[in-house]
Amino acid sequence: MHDRPATAWASVRTAMAVGVTNPKTTVFFAAFLPQFVDADHAASRARTWFAREPKRLDHLGVVGGVMMVGLGATLATSSS
Repeated sequence: MHDRPATAWASVRTAMAVGVTNPKTTVFFAAFLPQFVDADHAASRARTWFAREPKRLDHLGVVGGVMMVGLGATLATSSS
């Protein structure tokens, strides 16, 4: 089997998809960035939204885990 070299844009798209679907990345940004932004903007609303219902972080972790398992299954069953 021959692997085709990935284009630069394909690599960027893959990296962004992995970063966006990683629950640890989302939790990091939700916890770390709000201290650097104005409290009247979206980050404080996201922090408040997560803080009101801590189970939301659990659900976010579950969604991220399901996405990772799905990605793994897709890679395992791909023909290339």
